[in-house]
Amino acid sequence: MTTAALLSATDPVATLAIFQALNVDKLLYMSVLGESILNDAIALILYRLSQNFSAESLLINLAMFFVIAIGSTALGIGVALVLSFIFRNVNISQFPPLETIFMLMFAYMSYVLGDALGFSGIMAVFWCGITFNHYGAYSLSPYTTLTSRQLFRTLAFVCETSVFVYMGITLPTATYAFDWRLTLFIIIFSLLGRAAFVFPICFLLNLVKKDKYTLRVQTAMWFAGLRGAVAFSLSLNINLPAAPYIRTSTLIFVHFTLFILGGGTLPLLKFLNIKSSSTDQSLENISAPRQKTVKQGTHSKRAAGFASKIDEQYFKKWFRRPAQPLAREAVDLFEKLVGHSKEAELKSRTQQRQTSDEGGIYSRVETEEEGVPNATLFSIIDGSMEEPD
Repeated sequence: MTTAALLSATDPVATLAIFQALNVDKLLYMSVLGESILNDAIALILYRLSQNFSAESLLINLAMFFVIAIGSTALGIGVALVLSFIFRNVNISQFPPLETIFMLMFAYMSYVLGDALGFSGIMAVFWCGITFNHYGAYSLSPYTTLTSRQLFRTLAFVCETSVFVYMGITLPTATYAFDWRLTLFIIIFSLLGRAAFVFPICFLLNLVKKDKYTLRVQTAMWFAGLRGAVAFSLSLNINLPAAPYIRTSTLIFVHFTLFILGGGTLPLLKFLNIKSSSTDQSLENISAPRQKTVKQGTHSKRAAGFASKIDEQYFKKWFRRPAQPLAREAVDLFEKLVGHSKEAELKSRTQQRQTSDEGGIYSRVETEEEGVPNATLFSIIDGSMEEPD
């Protein structure tokens, strides 16, 4: 039970990077992304429950699983609503550093409270982020919207690097024992177990979804079951007589998925001829706050329309500040210009390598793209709508 719990933590970072680089179909990208976000939290809950698992307490452990999952979700949503209410009613936007500090404090608070109450801190901070993105993000000043995204990207990179540094430091201190039968058993049945869930679940979803999971997409999702830092970190904390064997097999399986599955993702996508999407599938673009219109017609759309109506009448009224005129559009336009600048720079470098004998080709990015001059853009962000001289 413990081994199955720690091996259920997927870490498809390499696969997601390839998906984003190739701009694959959004259904494939978002399905793997959603799994990678929630799966670590679920694996930690299962691992914690497996430490005291017994056949007699099966129903109790099953009930505790749902209690922890629901409690973590409610805690994260509650903390985000409190922060959104503060931003909605207190004019902190005049002090952008305070906005960033408040976001860091409340995000960390949701994680600490989740662990202190026996819930999942990862799931709590995950739902805290989703809820705040829907309500509180509209109360942020344009300066904080721009700077906080870069700050959180940097912090995420530092934290991810710290995890792998910790793995490298603790790797020589642990004891290991190799059993080829256990290792082979884990590799074969992990792949079969993932297939036994991915394909039937996609089949059931295809019965109710308008956008179907094709067999090619399902195969790519099954192949994206990489394991990483979470699985190996959990194996370091096992206190069982067979812990050295489990730890060694887990480490081998992690390397197997990283090098075999991760390295084979690109050839597999080319072989399956996975189509590209016309939209940006980056995490920042998917999670960016935006208004959505709901067209009624089917039962699911009517339910979504009812939920949107309740949200508009009650929750947004209390937790979301009306957006400043052109403020969010200015931020989106600025990031679009930065993205075009990066694309033009990459294209220029490629052309320079191809024509190195002629001295290279340098491209210039127009700052008046989309019809908004650069100076006007920053005057909009600053809150002034006066045209520059």
